[in-house]
Amino acid sequence: MDRKPPDDDFLDDRLREDPLYQVLRRTQSVWEVLGDRLEDMMLGLAGRSQYLRRHRCETELQAREVRITQKSDGTAVVAIDDWPPFRVSETLAALIRILAADTSDGKSGRDADPLVPIKSYAEVRALMERTLRRQYSQRAVSQAVYRLREILRARGLGGLLSIDRQRRGYRLAVRRKALPPGGSRT
Repeated sequence: MDRKPPDDDFLDDRLREDPLYQVLRRTQSVWEVLGDRLEDMMLGLAGRSQYLRRHRCETELQAREVRITQKSDGTAVVAIDDWPPFRVSETLAALIRILAADTSDGKSGRDADPLVPIKSYAEVRALMERTLRRQYSQRAVSQAVYRLREILRARGLGGLLSIDRQRRGYRLAVRRKALPPGGSRT
């Protein structure tokens, strides 16, 4: 006796009403999306691995040179060492200039550090207001830092930006004298 498979439409109609089936379908779609993202990440990391091997210094990524070229449309092109350049907004370009600038006075004990000094939250905010001639709340500065961190992570440079919660400040891992305090190298 041949058994006929159950009617798919009948099963789908009954199952669609079942809450467990609905949870299963949502879970399945989440796993599909996560699988696609993981595959994209793995493909992206494979392409970046040669850059990472060349540029990693021990456990921390450090930049030797930061170049910022201002464009006429208000954006800027940022080139860090020999990584591919990328375009950022005027606000993010100012933030990169501030964080990459060597503002040490040569008198403090922290000058033994080979990287540019950590800038306090208040210092970054004041320098952004002075540079861009706009008022900035601390939240606006935090949002700009977050956007910069996401841009750097997308390009494999996420290790450059550090947030020091103990000293309450930000820093780009750039070797000293990489960028003058008020300008840019082109």
